[in-house]
Amino acid sequence: MALLGTERARCGIPSESRRRTAAAGVPEPRWEAAATTEEERDAELEEALSELRKAVDSAVRGFTDGSRP
Repeated sequence: MALLGTERARCGIPSESRRRTAAAGVPEPRWEAAATTEEERDAELEEALSELRKAVDSAVRGFTDGSRP
């Protein structure tokens, strides 16, 4: 019988996605957050927000220019 996700977590068994993430060398968010200063986090958030704004602006221009696919 396979364990459900909540049962696996309660038993301390990592999920398949968590195992793949660890195998890929990607740090878990909780550890990454602990090693990141507020200034670094703010800079990363500003960069992500800027990229998101550019993507939204580009999408809006595509709709208003009539060049939708």
